[in-house]
Amino acid sequence: MAECIQAGNVGTLQAICPDCNRMIYRRVNPQNLAAVRGDLEVTVTLVGPRLEDTVKPNVNCDSARGLRR
Repeated sequence: MAECIQAGNVGTLQAICPDCNRMIYRRVNPQNLAAVRGDLEVTVTLVGPRLEDTVKPNVNCDSARGLRR
């Protein structure tokens, strides 16, 4: 079993190595995922937009008041 973290047109395929039990990673084009995965069962997770990609970032207005103790 593996997971593909997809952000736009780039994905990161990650899984646990069956021989050494360490994490392995591979960058993939999500359009080619069917050819890359072979016999693996893959779960695809879509990543939301980054803060820098948002039109109007959320501003925490409370931070201007200072710390209350």
